[in-house]
Amino acid sequence: MAEKIVRWFEARRQTRAAKMLSSHVKMAVDSVEELLTGTRLAIQGDVVEFRKSLKKQIQIERDADRLRRKIIDELAKGEIPSIDRSILMRLARQVDWIIDYAHGAHNTLDTFELRKAPEEIQKLCLDLCETDLECVSKLESCIQNLADRKIIEILDSANNVEKAEETADAKYKEARKRLATAKIEMKTVDLILLVQFLDALENVADRCEDTCDE
Repeated sequence: MAEKIVRWFEARRQTRAAKMLSSHVKMAVDSVEELLTGTRLAIQGDVVEFRKSLKKQIQIERDADRLRRKIIDELAKGEIPSIDRSILMRLARQVDWIIDYAHGAHNTLDTFELRKAPEEIQKLCLDLCETDLECVSKLESCIQNLADRKIIEILDSANNVEKAEETADAKYKEARKRLATAKIEMKTVDLILLVQFLDALENVADRCEDTCDE
């Protein structure tokens, strides 16, 4: 994490923008939690409950977009050095990308039947979703520690995000490997959509790490 962000929070710990950034990351956690729920429902073939989950996901994404715009407006109001403002705006954008990829993955689930994929692939999809949730939860801790000026905890949390991302990357590679060797009775278009779904899951974890790198 950039030292400039830490200094910014030290000077303005209780500001509206700081609180909104924490809320924004919480939305990212909610978004990935809903993605995990939707993935489970897709595997079960519960269309009705899946659509309810997707509807919740869509609302989270819309609320997050509105909040990001408010964060940018709030940052523009204060007398913050331009370089600090730029870093914080990028931080908000990175968090928004996490939500976008989770939303995109959830939407992709609505275009093919995951329940028709081999069980080992289904399990890897669930494992990857769970690792994504771990990754974004560690990121939430990192941002909260940032707001609370806990420097050592910030570094520990950022390290935990990186470890979770590495786990997600390993699971993603394993899933791609299994797809290449497993006997799959799916239409070509559905197989392509399954790969796109896995790509989106990997991107969720990647964006969590990218946010820490800011």
